Amino acid sequence: CVLADGVERGILSTNRMLPGPSIQVCENDKVVIDVENHMEGMEVTIHWHGIWQRGSQYYDGVPFVTQCPIQQG
Repeated sequence: CVLADGVERGILSTNRMLPGPSIQVCENDKVVIDVENHMEGMEVTIHWHGIWQRGSQYYDGVPFVTQCPIQQG
């Protein structure tokens, strides 16, 4: 749990890290990221901060608005 405002709440994180792990690349590198959803009974989406989504903005955002959620498994 993270105590941001003094109230304890449960959170979901990537690889048990908050913020999640950084990805460092060089200019013109191509990055392929595989997401595996191991959360039983839950769908997930990924939102990227600081990355231009040129031509792939449909992979960034809210489920059923800009992308389909990633099913468990």
